[in-house]
Amino acid sequence: VPMARRAFANLGINQENWGVYIIEQQKDARYAQEFFGNNTGNRYKAIYPSGLTYEGSNPSTYVNKYEHVNGPTADSYLDLISFLDALNNTSLGAPLMNALQPLLDLDAVLWMMAGNALSGNWDSYQSNTHNYYVLFDAHQERFYVQTHDLDLTFGTTAAFDVSVTDGFNFVSRPLVNRPWNHKPFRKEFWAHVRTMTEDTFNWDHLGPLAWQWHDMIDAAVAADTKKIYSYKNFKDGITEDVNTSGTCLTYFPGLEPWIEARRGYVLSLNNY
Repeated sequence: VPMARRAFANLGINQENWGVYIIEQQKDARYAQEFFGNNTGNRYKAIYPSGLTYEGSNPSTYVNKYEHVNGPTADSYLDLISFLDALNNTSLGAPLMNALQPLLDLDAVLWMMAGNALSGNWDSYQSNTHNYYVLFDAHQERFYVQTHDLDLTFGTTAAFDVSVTDGFNFVSRPLVNRPWNHKPFRKEFWAHVRTMTEDTFNWDHLGPLAWQWHDMIDAAVAADTKKIYSYKNFKDGITEDVNTSGTCLTYFPGLEPWIEARRGYVLSLNNY
């Protein structure tokens, strides 16, 4: 599944240390060439609360709903409109799935949905119609929907037992709501959730990554005089719940216990 690369950066402004930030790969021609093997194709960033609903055939209607990050082009929004028309206006069930098959990588959508669901990503397409791109792969000639901005995950806004299908019942999110009416799609979703839970969503897999990234930025966080939480919070946050102040969120569950609790909850479900 194509995903943007991310990295830590220690930001300095006018020789002043502003601390550690996360930078994300732009959806430019280099990105398209790397992941799709072709640097053309329209790429759109959704503007909240746009949820992939069909708003008619006039491209200007979509300008303030989806930023054309590599536009304008001669066919700006026309490919997106064709996709949204099929998604929203095709009869439910097999006709819808058949219409989407040549337009969208449905397996990638299922992995996106499973990842958002497992990580409790409240600020995602399926839970909040937010933080996603619609990217056209000009090589395969189909769209990908890609999540970005993963700050509200791993318990920051959701308990470990938040519903795996949170948001699926909203008609304003047709990419999950309409295919969900098709039983084979539901079975595929739960199969993807099960596979991800058993193979990678566990502390044996995620723990070494968490500690690797923790150690990578440890010294920089300690040296940051502008951070809005304490260095102790940073040190404790992987294994222990943290209560802090100075941010819009004041409670952060320990990463390890939340992941293990979430994993146990998901595996206890009888939807498989």
